[in-house]
Amino acid sequence: MSRNDIDRHPGGSRDLAEERHSGSPRDPGQRRDEGAVSDALGHDRLERLMRRGTDVLGCEVAIMGGAMSWISERHLVAALSNAGAFGVIACGAMTPALLDTEIAETRKRTGRPFGVNLITMHPQLSELIDVCAGHGVGHVVLAGGL
Repeated sequence: MSRNDIDRHPGGSRDLAEERHSGSPRDPGQRRDEGAVSDALGHDRLERLMRRGTDVLGCEVAIMGGAMSWISERHLVAALSNAGAFGVIACGAMTPALLDTEIAETRKRTGRPFGVNLITMHPQLSELIDVCAGHGVGHVVLAGGL
């Protein structure tokens, strides 16, 4: 069987290429139209989810900075929040006193919303929650041991 025989055979490579580019062999435009509708619906749904995220977090863009111990501190968190995203302080192994300072220093650098990530297995979790409440932190991300 030659390459031309395969291409001419129903379901051969030429038929598959046509199907990929123009829809199904039965109705070449059908798949393309369905894809456009699906893409539009997917885009609309994504837009609604993003809007919900920005509304909940109080930021301009639905981007949340990941809480990375020793990296997600006042400078990065404030920069993210000032850029319109949502910065998150990584508490990690911080003491309540250090978290208190970190939140205060972050507030000096931005007037925009940011959150704090707390590790639920932290031995001073209750005190860390009190620090967040004392500063009026509106968003706390919990991780580890849930």
